[in-house]
Amino acid sequence: MLLAGILASVVLIALATIILTQLVIFPVNNDTGFGFNFLDTVIVKTVIFTSYQAALSTFLSILIGAILAWSLANNPDFPFRNLLVALISSALVLPTLVVVLGIVTVYGRSGWLAGVYFILFSEKLPFSIYGLNGILLAHVFFNASFACRILLHRFESIAEEKHKQCFALGIGFWRRLKIVELPAIITTLPGLATTIFLLCFTSFAIVLTLGGSPEFNTLEVAIYEAVRFDFNLPRAFQLAMIQIIICIILVMLASAKMGSSSSGAVRNAPEYRYLYSSGEKIIQCCVIASFALFFLTPLIAVLIDGTGPQLMDIISKNRFQSALTNSILIAAVSTLLAMSLSVVIASATATLSSPTRLTQVSKRLPVLSSTIIAQTLGKMISTSAMLYLVFPALVMGLGFFLLHQTLGGNPVIWAACVVTLANALIAIPFVVAILRPAIQGAAKKHDRLCASLGLGRWVRWRYIDWPALKSDVTYSAALAFCFSLGDLGVIALFGSDQFRTLPWLLYQNFGSYRTHEASTIALILLMMVIGVFWVAQVSTASAAGEHSS
Repeated sequence: MLLAGILASVVLIALATIILTQLVIFPVNNDTGFGFNFLDTVIVKTVIFTSYQAALSTFLSILIGAILAWSLANNPDFPFRNLLVALISSALVLPTLVVVLGIVTVYGRSGWLAGVYFILFSEKLPFSIYGLNGILLAHVFFNASFACRILLHRFESIAEEKHKQCFALGIGFWRRLKIVELPAIITTLPGLATTIFLLCFTSFAIVLTLGGSPEFNTLEVAIYEAVRFDFNLPRAFQLAMIQIIICIILVMLASAKMGSSSSGAVRNAPEYRYLYSSGEKIIQCCVIASFALFFLTPLIAVLIDGTGPQLMDIISKNRFQSALTNSILIAAVSTLLAMSLSVVIASATATLSSPTRLTQVSKRLPVLSSTIIAQTLGKMISTSAMLYLVFPALVMGLGFFLLHQTLGGNPVIWAACVVTLANALIAIPFVVAILRPAIQGAAKKHDRLCASLGLGRWVRWRYIDWPALKSDVTYSAALAFCFSLGDLGVIALFGSDQFRTLPWLLYQNFGSYRTHEASTIALILLMMVIGVFWVAQVSTASAAGEHSS
């Protein structure tokens, strides 16, 4: 696996180099010059707004996510708590456009909230869903859920003795918050905040659909408009390079901070937490109920609006069937590609960090007996896996778009290949982050025993490693599949009437105000994602039961 991991790493670095080279050589080939003008008013405003909305979204997401996690940790008996936590955990892979459509249905000018507000006050809603309000609302939907799931582990891992002592000594809310609960999450916050800021900074579909005007454009949307509408490639190049520079800084910060953000083991909330003041319990229950309402109403709106007599009519259309086929094929191939590269990369890093494996490999490759060479290879492989966090989807798509302009070829074939490859590359950092700890844990647990028994590579994989890793592999494959299925990044540059996916078809209908068709497509996408994760959950539970037996 080590040689395969090194080869995969070289391929990933080569692809990143090709993308970056296309962005760099474009001004030279077209005699436009690099043309960096950091004082350009439009660029400055775009960077400022992108940073501002990301910072505000991050603050609100962390604040709401922390309060929700604190409330859930102290209310293990809240009705349907486990179901709510499971739904919150799936927020990161929900198709963005599906959620946006639900948010518009609930909070839009003619939405549910507007109807209730008019009945109560005989007036229109005092705010619009389009602009900064809608962007913040959608970002909080996704990222507060993400923050809650991370911080919930931290709250639940607080030692029981600390809570017992607080209760026995009669320590009040504010002091307990200061000396017990805040210290449990404080080390997680910097890395979590940096990660959420990066997600909001590179947000595309949310800003594209809810921005409402160029005033609320982010760098991603500005790149898309420069290519798709104006065909102003020099401007797109400038914006892309600025975004890459900022993303490199953010990824470096996230890498430096995330090391201290690992969560401890999850514990069941102990009995004595029921004995805290009734005022706290009421506040916590209100927080959980309010967020559940906020989280579930857009999804319920999609379910309601998507069902109806138009369902069979839309399913029978050729353009829907071709989009569905393309989406499934692209998701399947990109998942297979992402999983193959991720498994060999994670296995290679496990080999280079395991003394037992490294000793065995060094017999075949004596060069690895050098600690410096082994460490250098390990850093190169790890970096290659995380490299594509630096290239947001639109920047990656722009690189491939420029390559297509240079090489030419059938645009439909290019679109299919580029979207598949880009979706795989985007999923790799997340899949590796899941698989690497699992593979390293299995190596640490079984390496010496397998070496003493003289088990071959494939025998060990079949009887030892696969049973231990099956649940993680299944979950990460579902994650990669759903990422690809709902992505509206690269397809936004390559989508056309000749080649479309479900997210692109959904966006076309949404932009053309064909709300019934959009709602039906959104419902189908939502059901597909839920179905994939349900199958993954069943497989994971089955794998866990087989492994424990």
